[in-house]
Amino acid sequence: MKSIKLSSVLFVILSFLTGCRPKSLLTIIINEFEANSDRTYNTKRSMTFSYFNRQYLGIYDKGNEQKRVYGRLVGKKYGHRFNFDNQDLLNRYIFDLDDGNHYSYGIELSKSNYLETGYPCVDRSIERSYKSKDSVLQIFFFTTFPRAKVKAFYSYNSTTFTPMELKESPVMPYLKEARIVLPKTLKSINLKVEAEGLIYSLTGLQEKRLFFETEAL
Repeated sequence: MKSIKLSSVLFVILSFLTGCRPKSLLTIIINEFEANSDRTYNTKRSMTFSYFNRQYLGIYDKGNEQKRVYGRLVGKKYGHRFNFDNQDLLNRYIFDLDDGNHYSYGIELSKSNYLETGYPCVDRSIERSYKSKDSVLQIFFFTTFPRAKVKAFYSYNSTTFTPMELKESPVMPYLKEARIVLPKTLKSINLKVEAEGLIYSLTGLQEKRLFFETEAL
């Protein structure tokens, strides 16, 4: 019979006596939204988290049957969208691009496993304040859910990859961004993303994954 470490037994006993329980994924997400917000508004039915001078709002809808955490960017549904059941079990996560009509990355519970679709580079935009007749400043956005550690690289030829300098995005939590000056004549770019460190154990998801994608510009 396998031996059981005394420390493990003591931890279980102490957890029971003190009422300490592992945090649910929903609690972790709510704490993350609240900790990084400019301001929080709380009612019986919802919590609203303000970001980026209220341009982005994170909303926690405390439904009876389902609980949702989602975002609005300048009045439009955009960004992280989490759906939980009444037992706080994650049913679905997407990075919403268009009021729920289109998303770039998603996780969905299928039977007893979670399935991944899409790519961690969830969106990009052009920095309009950058002025040049030969180049553009592209901003690439990467989700850090469900894996907290993300490294990104880009290439023109799929052979030599250059590291991107990723920084925490001020727009919303669980998001990093990289700014790259690219030639205006460039039609596409090759991306490589290394993601690891699951924030929460989700059956079916690997602890570490490598992603490749060709992004049309």
